[in-house]
Amino acid sequence: MAKLTRKGAVRKLDSLCKEIVHIRDKDTCRKCGIYVSEFGGNVHHIVPKKRGYHVRWDINNLILLCATCHFWWHKDPTAILWLRDNDPFVFEVIQEINKGETESYKLRDLLEIIVTLTKFRDLILEK
Repeated sequence: MAKLTRKGAVRKLDSLCKEIVHIRDKDTCRKCGIYVSEFGGNVHHIVPKKRGYHVRWDINNLILLCATCHFWWHKDPTAILWLRDNDPFVFEVIQEINKGETESYKLRDLLEIIVTLTKFRDLILEK
């Protein structure tokens, strides 16, 4: 088995997060409720990835949206207010993680996150 590179670990984490969000949200758009297939849904970062890696793989920062709602989110500067009004718990969580420092991870850190998310995925698959 080939050694995992940092770039490979990032790709694996992105894929793992996408899988977890599809399972957690039951392939359903969180805004409009339409069923989306694995290929039709968009896993959206509430706090953008460009803000830093501290939120990139935080499952609480990810929601499943259909293409139309994903487009709406990016075009409407007040979209976060929809989240506040429709899912206040997630909104509060987002407020907290948004306070985090931006940081970069070493390969060792990424591998630890992979292990944690894999265990989490397996746990939700058992339910």
